[in-house]
Amino acid sequence: MSIEEFLNLSKVEEYTNWEEIESKLGFKLHPDIKQFYSKICFNNIKGLVDFSIDKFASDNNKWLNDNGCIGKTEYIIETMQNIDEIKSKVIDAYQTIGEKYGHRLYLGKFLFDIGAISICFNNDNGYIEWIDFDYGDYDTIEEYPHGVLAHSLEKFLNIIKDNTIVKTTAEIVDEYCDKEEVKDALIKYLNGIQSNDKEYVLDVLTEDSDIFEEFCTFLKTGKIVKDDNSISECGYTVYDILDKEPFLPTHTAFMWLSYLRGEEKRENILNNLKNGVPVNMISKLSYNVGRIRDYLLKEKKVTEEVTKQLVKPYYDNPEIANEFAYWLRKREFIGENPVTIHGYTAEILYDKYKEQLDIAGVFSLLISLKGDYEKAIKWINEGFPQK
Repeated sequence: MSIEEFLNLSKVEEYTNWEEIESKLGFKLHPDIKQFYSKICFNNIKGLVDFSIDKFASDNNKWLNDNGCIGKTEYIIETMQNIDEIKSKVIDAYQTIGEKYGHRLYLGKFLFDIGAISICFNNDNGYIEWIDFDYGDYDTIEEYPHGVLAHSLEKFLNIIKDNTIVKTTAEIVDEYCDKEEVKDALIKYLNGIQSNDKEYVLDVLTEDSDIFEEFCTFLKTGKIVKDDNSISECGYTVYDILDKEPFLPTHTAFMWLSYLRGEEKRENILNNLKNGVPVNMISKLSYNVGRIRDYLLKEKKVTEEVTKQLVKPYYDNPEIANEFAYWLRKREFIGENPVTIHGYTAEILYDKYKEQLDIAGVFSLLISLKGDYEKAIKWINEGFPQK
């Protein structure tokens, strides 16, 4: 994930167990780090930054300059990739630094020529610090080379964003792909995706030659098929992954296949495939609302102006949007754990009122029952009068 994508990411889950974590740590977490950890991503933030100390805070940073820590530098900032791992990863971030070094949490690292320099969050003041833990083994932070990079997490992330080095797509493809016959198609595909982190995408896709070969076949044919030659990991092919989560871009489905083959992210991916990606994740919600919009415009021939009004409530009701989008794909209702409002599901409403309501009306009614139950019941009892 690129730094820009992370900054544009909305919180997708309201985490409520901070007190449990704080009890384990023995101190209250700073609001900035809570907000940072509330953004759930599939990948860590990675990139290249044009590093120089004059772009950051001036607190004790001369050591970096004297040791050649300048110019094009790779950085990695660790993020939360599943809401279920927040507790363990926050505690790990604290223990990685060590209790004897105060209330500091490990965020990531810069990979300078001299080695890795840790990026830390000082929970007492909200500052972002650098520390060279490879310099020795000391009992206090003051004995290590260290300094302040920024006086807030937001400031630090924006400095990184403003100085990130962006390569052209062609340069990235040349580094990762030697298949001349697919280079043009690969460049075209990468230029069409939302992700700015094209290097990371190719880093994952090219890790396994057979998975990359299958992705190249997709680039040539434009089709995803499931047959005896399809690669399967943990019981899932790319076709299965996209059938389960159709909002995913094709390259992401191939990346998930690669993650299933490895160990580090396998559990998270299997959890997403079993339980579904959170319906209020912005990319999934946008996909679902887009499906509903297309249905209203193209199949129901609703005007653009009316469609805008009809889809607006789904942004506040992502779980209902997800069920509507499921029906549009499968032309059947979700059978397991459907959204239930005062005993009503979409299927129950459809079976009971299909003479009066079409499928769009059914899901709109479900939203109405959730928002103003008494008013919705009155409308039902009056026989659905039109304004």
